[in-house]
Amino acid sequence: MIEGTTVLEAKADTRVRMNFGANAKGFVQMDITVEMPTTAEAEVEAKKAIDAYKAICVEKGLRLAEPAA
Repeated sequence: MIEGTTVLEAKADTRVRMNFGANAKGFVQMDITVEMPTTAEAEVEAKKAIDAYKAICVEKGLRLAEPAA
C-alpha cells in the first residue's frame, strides 16, 4: 500500500436478484437470490421477491413454469 492512501472495502450485506430466463418450451423459470445478514431477514425478503416475481410475470404476460410434481 502506498503511504497516504486509503483502501475502502465495500461489502454488500444485502442483495436481491431476479432472473427471468426461459426454458426450451418458452416458460420462465423462477431464479431468485436473496442475501441478507440473518436468516429471518432473508425469509422475509425471499417471500417478497417470490410475490414480486409472480406479479411481474402476470403483468408482462410471461408464462411461469410450474414446479415439478
